Amino acid sequence: MKAMLQESRTARWLSSGIVALGLVLRLCLGTHSYSGKGNPPMYGDYEAQRHWMEVTLNLKVKDWYMNTTENDLGYWGIDYPPLSAYQSWLSGKFVSLFDQRSVVLLDSRGYENASSKLGMRLSVIAADLLVYIPACLALSSTIPLLSERMFVLLVLVCNPAVLIIDHGHFQYNGIGLGLTIGAIFCIVTRRYLMGSALFCCALNHKQMTLYFAPAVFVHLLGICLKEKKILGKATMLARLGAVVVVSFIICWIPFIGSMEMLQQVIKRIFPLQRGLFEDYVANFWCVSSLIFKWKKYITGAHLAKMCAIATMVASLPSLIMEVTKPSRETFILCLMNTSLAFFLFSYQVHEKSILIPLMPMSILMYPSRRTSSVYALNISLMTMYPLLKKDDLLGAYWAMHVLALSFQYFGNQEGSFSGKCKLTNIGSILEFAVFSPLVLVGIFSVHVFCVIAQLYTTKEYFTDAVIMAAGFGFLVLQLLIGSIRQYIQWKAN
Repeated sequence: MKAMLQESRTARWLSSGIVALGLVLRLCLGTHSYSGKGNPPMYGDYEAQRHWMEVTLNLKVKDWYMNTTENDLGYWGIDYPPLSAYQSWLSGKFVSLFDQRSVVLLDSRGYENASSKLGMRLSVIAADLLVYIPACLALSSTIPLLSERMFVLLVLVCNPAVLIIDHGHFQYNGIGLGLTIGAIFCIVTRRYLMGSALFCCALNHKQMTLYFAPAVFVHLLGICLKEKKILGKATMLARLGAVVVVSFIICWIPFIGSMEMLQQVIKRIFPLQRGLFEDYVANFWCVSSLIFKWKKYITGAHLAKMCAIATMVASLPSLIMEVTKPSRETFILCLMNTSLAFFLFSYQVHEKSILIPLMPMSILMYPSRRTSSVYALNISLMTMYPLLKKDDLLGAYWAMHVLALSFQYFGNQEGSFSGKCKLTNIGSILEFAVFSPLVLVGIFSVHVFCVIAQLYTTKEYFTDAVIMAAGFGFLVLQLLIGSIRQYIQWKAN
């Protein structure tokens, strides 16, 4: 009993320290540049988020997604689901406390006053404190061993890729990811109805969380099918279905009164006209387009079908295993494998989408269940290099690489969070003392190679293409490893 109380106290102190570290990192990143800084007329994602606050605060809900004289959809029109729009309204209320001029309708475009920037940055931190960090604390609490519990909490709360996108580039990915993590916590602790409701909220905040939807669906379906009696199967399935329907109705209430409005919102959320991918993405379509110009020879409608088929084929083995033998261990693996399949093969993928598969990859980094390497954090950062370079965030980019590699120290030690740190075997010593520096040197070398090669080629995209191809190779390997690990676990169940 005394040992348990001591461990509980230690866990509280360590958790507080990790959260404090996460807040410090967020504040530090907030001093850097952001997407579109001082770059008119469209600026970037920072301006998009600010503009959504302006729109939601000043216009009626029915006009949020409609093209009007006061809401030009050509200028960062809202293209996220309703819950994200509601969050923009709430964030706008918060930011207006710092500078009301930052959300004045039409007259605040490109507004970059210091006080408004402070409010914007703090609004993202507030969102993390309300949603993302509590969800990380809850999920990590399900891991029995203290050192592994703290390691997962550290990787989630201080995830370098999430930090630099939300608190450098500027977005609110922590809300959608936090709702998903909360849903995972509820599902692995058998609170299936609450888990379903939270995941519906995640879907209604950011459509990218659809990458997880097949895995969540087949896991819950598998749980229903495990019920011994047919009535039990039907009852549980009906209850889950009712939760999903009610959750969506609540989120969409303002928009379901008019078919025109409903169709417009859906059209904005799924803009198929944007094309196969955006900029340079480490997925199959973008890498292969260096050789074959898909968009030149195949129509968008046919490409969308090809993407759907490729994504289905890549994720189907994982989904079949999960629906036939659902378990807590294979559920996280299924989330990772299906989200990787979506990132690698689906339609309309952009660089920031890597944050979706990175979340379950991060959960699976602790030693006794290790399926993804801590190096996945570095590779994920590297795949976003073209975006971060454009945002003038290269200093923060390299700092996040060092932060990611520092996690390797804790992930390979026995008692790393108990004050009795020691590398336990030759593999751990090699991974920390040799492989970690080599990864950083390797990533740095890729960048140096690209810079030198740029001197001998007139192709401006060469650097980004090399980095994109390297990231794609790693992610394909990660999908293969994850699928094999899930198969082994499936056979053992």
